[in-house]
Amino acid sequence: MEERFMEEVYDTLKGVLIPQARVAGVENAFEPGGECERAYSQMLDAYERLCQRLGVEEEDDDVEIIIRSLIKIEGILCRKMFTYGWKFAKSE
Repeated sequence: MEERFMEEVYDTLKGVLIPQARVAGVENAFEPGGECERAYSQMLDAYERLCQRLGVEEEDDDVEIIIRSLIKIEGILCRKMFTYGWKFAKSE
């Protein structure tokens, strides 16, 4: 499997590519009103409330580490899932 294609699918799914660069047939999971967009919005709201409680104006370093680490874990799992899906689809 081509690593570049996997990254294009992942980036299309995350909605970070311009429409012309997106992989056909792959949805943007963060479309307005969708489940991912709602969850992301809830996370941002909670993040803002937490920063207010911690007394920081912009961001808290530890909270940023938690978020970045979870995003990294999510990316690793998504790529592995894609690789396993590709592998098992080819074996059938």
